[in-house]
Amino acid sequence: MQVSLISQGIIMVKMSSETSTDSQATETEMWLAFFNDDGLWFEEVSTDYESDAWKKYTSADVKIINACNQILVAQLQREDELGLVFHDVPSRNIRRDGMEFTFQYYKETKPKRGIPLVFLVKMENKTFYMYCDKESSHTVLRFKEGNAPADISDNENSLIFYQVAASTGSHKTMFKAAYEEGLYLAFEKQDNLNKLVLKRVNDEVDETATFRCQ
Repeated sequence: MQVSLISQGIIMVKMSSETSTDSQATETEMWLAFFNDDGLWFEEVSTDYESDAWKKYTSADVKIINACNQILVAQLQREDELGLVFHDVPSRNIRRDGMEFTFQYYKETKPKRGIPLVFLVKMENKTFYMYCDKESSHTVLRFKEGNAPADISDNENSLIFYQVAASTGSHKTMFKAAYEEGLYLAFEKQDNLNKLVLKRVNDEVDETATFRCQ
């Protein structure tokens, strides 16, 4: 059994067992555990649909904190163009203007890479989703106004990120891009600010690619 903290109030429980017909084959069950002041309850993540596709599940509003203890905020740079940067001030002191980050979780047939999600930003009465895009020879983050789709096919995997537990522990998490192998969300110093970027990570103890979610 593997237990991972996904975000505040949500825990992933993944259990594998041998099938009765083949001792080499395993079946995997995945559950999400939700907890708050009213108690604890579980919901099973179903896998009874086609592979290479994702179906909309539950969602969670989150605060994202990097290894420097900075909180992620959104900035509207130009019309419908967002930039995500980390600030080193307590979240209560940031003028949020209705800004909100949401993880829209999805189900998939083979839940072995982590929890699939679409990253949403809500601000100024608009909702944006984040996706990966090619720019020359590099893969970059972009945002588009709109809600998370109910169903995502394999050829739309640029929207999907897998939330996985970091090997460093301490309830830290990493976000692996489904779009391209080896790419993770990370923070990088640009123009004297730590900005959210895509980074190729070979060593899973890279602190620039680990985050806490509350």
